[in-house]
Formats: sequence, C-alpha cells, structure tokens
Amino acid sequence: MKKIFSIIATFVAIVAFTTGCANFGNTQDPPLTPGELIADQIFEISRRHQIDFFHFSDKGPMGMEARRFGLRGNMISYKPDIESDVIEYRSLEDVIQIRIERARSPYVDTPKSVKSIGLVFRDRVKSQE
Repeated sequence: MKKIFSIIATFVAIVAFTTGCANFGNTQDPPLTPGELIADQIFEISRRHQIDFFHFSDKGPMGMEARRFGLRGNMISYKPDIESDVIEYRSLEDVIQIRIERARSPYVDTPKSVKSIGLVFRDRVKSQE
C-alpha cells in the first residue's frame, strides 16, 4: 500500500512540476493595438447588452442612424446603405469614446428606435472644431 501511494505521489509531483514549468502562451506575440482593444470592448458590450447596431455619435442627428455591424481585428464592417451590397470597413484605431444610446433604425424588421453602440472618432471631432 505504501509503495502504491509513493508511486502516485511521485507521479503527481512530476506532473505538477512540469505543468508549472510549461509555457502555455506565446510570450512573443505583440500587444493588442488600441483598435483591437476597442473591438474587444464593442464585442463584450454587444454580447452583454444584446445590442446588434452601431452608429456614429459624433455626426449629430444625421449620424444617429443605426447599422448592423461585424467586427474583425481592429475593423468594423457595415453597409452604409441597407439596400446595396457594398460593405464599408472602418478602422477602430481612432475611436476615443464608446456610448450606448438610442438611435433610429432604418430596418423594417426592427422598431424605429433601437439600442445602439455610439462611436466617437478622433478625426471627426477635430474636423468639427
């Protein structure tokens, strides 16, 4: 019985030692860019609050039209016109603020006003000053 316990204890010690010494992540990966961090935040907000839309908060009342979106890396993709097949991509590197607001929805399968993620971009704020 002592021998079996000794073998099991030795095995557990070896496994614990090798697990503690193993490198589980690639430490050579570069850190996330600001745009990738913003994309992660948008993803978490949309998942937690069940928000499927975004809009440009810094455009005033004309920009408060909600659009469905997709995220990839540090980019947000959306259709500027819901009737067309054209998809625009916008970098999230210049986002300085994220808001949760109500916005107008142009989609017929949604209410007129929906919860939306508002984005404020650095270059748009500078151009308005």
